[in-house]
Order: sequence, then structure tokens, then C-alpha cells
Amino acid sequence: MKRGLITIVLAVLLSFTSMQVISKTALNSTKYTQDEIQRDIKLVDFRNSTKSNVEIIISNMGSVAHKDSTLPSQQTINVPGCTWPRGSQNSYIYGMGICFGAKKVYQGNTNKLFHISYNPNNGRDWLVSGRIEDGFDIYTNKREKYQVYFSDEFDKVTGEPLDPDVSISWPLWKQDNSLLGKLGSYIFNEEERDLTANSLGPAMISSQDINCVFKDTKLSVYEGSQQALEAQGHPLTIQYELTTYLFDDEAYKDMVILRYKIINMSTDSLRDCWFGMVSDNDLKVLGPDSGQVNDYAKYYFTDQTLNLAITWSGTDKGELGKGFGYIGNSLLESPAVDQNGYIRKDKEFYNPEEQLGLKTLKLFPIESDTNIFNHLYDNLASDNKSFFIENEDIRVLMATGPFHLNPNDTAICAFMLNFANTVSGGEADGSNPDVANLLTSVNNGRDLYYNKHLITKIEDGNQTNQNLSINKLYPNPADNYLNIEFNIPNDGSAVIDILDLIGNRIGSFTVLCQSRANSFSINTMNFQSGTYFLKINNLRDASQSVCTKVFSILK
Repeated sequence: MKRGLITIVLAVLLSFTSMQVISKTALNSTKYTQDEIQRDIKLVDFRNSTKSNVEIIISNMGSVAHKDSTLPSQQTINVPGCTWPRGSQNSYIYGMGICFGAKKVYQGNTNKLFHISYNPNNGRDWLVSGRIEDGFDIYTNKREKYQVYFSDEFDKVTGEPLDPDVSISWPLWKQDNSLLGKLGSYIFNEEERDLTANSLGPAMISSQDINCVFKDTKLSVYEGSQQALEAQGHPLTIQYELTTYLFDDEAYKDMVILRYKIINMSTDSLRDCWFGMVSDNDLKVLGPDSGQVNDYAKYYFTDQTLNLAITWSGTDKGELGKGFGYIGNSLLESPAVDQNGYIRKDKEFYNPEEQLGLKTLKLFPIESDTNIFNHLYDNLASDNKSFFIENEDIRVLMATGPFHLNPNDTAICAFMLNFANTVSGGEADGSNPDVANLLTSVNNGRDLYYNKHLITKIEDGNQTNQNLSINKLYPNPADNYLNIEFNIPNDGSAVIDILDLIGNRIGSFTVLCQSRANSFSINTMNFQSGTYFLKINNLRDASQSVCTKVFSILK
């Protein structure tokens, strides 16, 4: 087991042998039956995704892609934290989690406080499952309510569980018919999770929405003296809501979107807040540790609007010939603030150019863990970017800020993971031409998030897609031809444009379309190798006017 996790597990077992931890994983699907206060150990629920081409573990304490450390090491050695493609032995992440830092005035002093949901140096998680409305403690009679919810285990119309042994309904419900309203709001009172109280129905967007909630209020799980933490002003009293989206659609099956609501539940104004994600990207063959020490990572500064870090593996630790490609970590959404740094509330949604964006990106080796996490606030707030790291056991730390959170304020942040094969078909080399498939996936995800607000084929009543959308481009990279499959919500004409990376139109085709699914083939023999944008304009319906995706040509 890696980086001290055995020590953590033994400490838990020795200190709390009279108490039982119930964990629901792929290995253990025990129902929630106990009714007791769980004071010093976590109420843990680890679930492995079952949809999309990405296999990833989600927990209800804030860690992602991390194995259940309460299980014996022999049971977890072949449990994937995150593998791609699904069913393979190619592991890409050992563990990841969120980081939050803020300045808080406490007893006349302004202190820099922070918490994390995954420390890559030792696997520690400072967050616990549950809602602050229930109190700062953890109650095991709430273990079913605070499970990790999978949307495909609930009725899409009524929100009721499909499993007769489960009593609590889906937690997210539509509040209005706007695109953002369809993403849903968390319903705290489980008795109100029904159509009587929420007539618009449950909010279910992707092939598998995964929802969980967690909080920072249990100081006994932090690292350090609880007394010292309290003297500094901990806890910050932050409530988190995480919804993860996974898709079976061809254009989106190789991505994971993690959307966080960060809610200040305290009576304090938290200033100069920074929110980030740390990811221990280990590209290695699943099994005993070995292949994590030869990875490479770079910031994709060629297009800084993508907020993207790219990691790939060396080939001298068993990766050669195993089909490893690339993983992209990107900041997808960040807060928008006014001129004084407070969360803006004048609009429903803010475009990327209105947001804070990616301010900090640190690519660092395992040897720097102690320095980074002992001074986490300053590292989150450093406002600088690393450009490249090679042949190391690598961590990726990305952060946005600063922003102020008044009591009851909510900040929204979203991150995206993308996976792609090399363009060459061989071993990854990290060159810009070789990451074109990854860039296509990243741009597809951004198009989905910003142009459709995650609303793709799921509409009212879960009907098929009524939006203009590009479903598939293949082969990608193209050689002599490019096939396009797209949806259009009406009969009529559309214009398909091919643009280079600086926006010059190098090809244009007018096609007659029918409502719903369409296909078209473009001869690319006369185009040079490179990366291009394909843009479709709906000439009949201005509200569904443009859809854009990235593709590449390789000859």
C-alpha cells in the first residue's frame, strides 16, 4: 500500500475496535442499518462508477479516485482508483481531492486556514460526510441519506429508488425550466424529495450522475492538535455538494465532470478564499506500485483558455505496449467576483471570460509534498504556473481565487478529467500534435458545459436530444475524409465550416438536413495536417445557431 495508508488503517482499527465502519464499495454492498453517533471515525461510502469509458471511485468525504483505505490491503490492490478505458489494467490516478483556504479573523487575529479532502503524502482526508444542518458531528442513522447516490438507481420520473430495500429518494430536483434550473437543487428534507413538493421532477442529466455531500466540521480527522486547530479558528464551517457527471455518448464517454458547490455555513466572512484540486496522477499498470515514478506533465500554455494540465507516462516500468495515452486535468468553471472580490449574484451564469479562471498550477514531485501541504494556503494563493516536469512521481495542484465568501454565500467550481489515446498510435511523447485527441475531448467537454449547460440528450421527460449537437467526428485524426454525425432540431439547411486555430475559414459546406439525426462526409485530402475547428450553423433556428468541435488531420 502507498504512502503510509497501512499506518492509518492500523491506527483506526486499534483506536476504535468496538465500533464498526460500514463501507459500500464494489466489494461490500452492506445496507445502512445502524443507529448511533459516530464520533471519531468517518462514515465512509466508496462507489465505483459503472457508466462511461472511465472507471472512477467517488467517496462521500470529498476524495475522488482513491481506494477505500478501511479495507485490507490485499483487497484493494486491484481495485482501480481510476482506470481508462473501462475494464483495462491501465491506472491513471491514485487519488485526488479538493483544497480550500481562506483568511479568517479570529480573536483579533487574521489567520490563514485551510482544509483538504486528500493529502497525497499520506492519504488523509479532513472532510466527513453529511450536512451541517444536522450538526458538526456524524450520525450513522443518516448513513443512507448521505450515501453516494447513482442516478441510474432511481426512477427518472418520480426520483424514487429502484431498489426496494432503499427508502430515500434522489436528492437533486429541478427548480425551474431554465438550463441551470435543470441541474437541480439539493433537497435537505428527504420527505420533500417527491413530485408533490417538486413538480418539475428529479434532476438527472448525464448517463450517470453521482451526488454526495460532505463538510469540514469534524476536527478529530484533521492532521494536528484539535486544540491548536480550534485556537486558530477552525473549522471554517464549509458545506460541500458534489455532483459528478459521466456519459455514454461517443463525444463525452472519455471524460468526467466534477461540479462543486462551496457554501459558507458559518457566521463569519471568509476573505481571500482559494479553491483547488490536487491530483496524484499515477500512470501505471494496475497492481503493486512501480510505474508511478516515471511520469511527465506539462501546462498546455498554447491555449491558456483551456486551463489544462496534461500528464503522460514513461515506458520503462511496464507501460510499454500497454496502450497508455494522456490524462488532462482542467479547471472548467470558477467563481465570478465583483470589483471588491465578492461573489457576483447579478446573473444566473457567467461565461469563462467573466470568471477568475486558473490562477495557480503547481506540477511537483512526491519529495515536495511536505513543503506544499504544510504551507497549503500560500501555495494555493501563489498565483503562478509550472510549465513542465519529467520522470517523477507527479502531483498536479490547480487553484482559483481570490474571492470572498459572506455567510450563506455559495461559490461554484468545476473540474474536468479527460482521457485520450495518442494521435500517433504509439507511445505518448507529450508533443502538441500527439495530444490532439485529448484536445478534442477537452473542447467537447467545454462545449457541453458552456453551450449546453450539460443538457445534451436529456430533456423534459428524458426525451431524445432536441438541441443542435455534434455527436461524432471520425476518423479522428482524419486522413482523406471526415465523417460527421450531428443532431439538428428542425428541417432545413445548415452550414458546416472548417476553421484553423486562429479562426480562418478554410472550407465551407451547405447541407440540407432533416430534424434529429444527420450525417455528412467531408473530403479532407486537400487539407494539411493540423488541428481544426468544425462549426455547424443552423440557418433556420437562431436559438440553435452554432455548435463547434475540434478535430485533427494527420497524413
